Amino acid sequence: MHHNTPSDHFKQEHHAVFFETIEAKGKILLLIAVVFLNTVFAIHKLSLFLLAVGLMLLLVATRSRSVLWRLLILPLLSSVIIILGSGMGFGSSPIVSVGKFVFYREGLYYALEILTRVYCDLVWVALVVKTTAPDDFFTALEKLHVPEILISVLRMIVRYSSEIAKDFYQMKDTAI
Repeated sequence: MHHNTPSDHFKQEHHAVFFETIEAKGKILLLIAVVFLNTVFAIHKLSLFLLAVGLMLLLVATRSRSVLWRLLILPLLSSVIIILGSGMGFGSSPIVSVGKFVFYREGLYYALEILTRVYCDLVWVALVVKTTAPDDFFTALEKLHVPEILISVLRMIVRYSSEIAKDFYQMKDTAI
């Protein structure tokens, strides 16, 4: 009995697009460059541009809006915490108060900058993951001399994540 590997699953659902034509090593280096630009320079307009480019490439690569919705919804709670914490904790120019809570313009702008960088990095990681077969990804990591222990941990995560998800949904279904 043949079990589908992550690479088999990838090949079955995969569509040829521009970003896919870049070899895995190039995609990983591009991801590193985007994260570097996004965090080291920390220029809001640059982060917005990188986010927009990443979103467009991801939309074309996946041909599915569900991936984008998952990217936006999964970190929603942490996004709300960042907005509330920064909005109330930083600044000197109040824009709205709700009871004892005062939101400041500078804090909300700071929260927007943080979230732009976080979502930008998430989108680019998703783009690399969605357009690269797992075997190619791990081979590229080896070529980039990433420590073997890190590669092994990532391989285990990829190998067993679908099994864990399947078990989770089975338990969830039986609980209902």
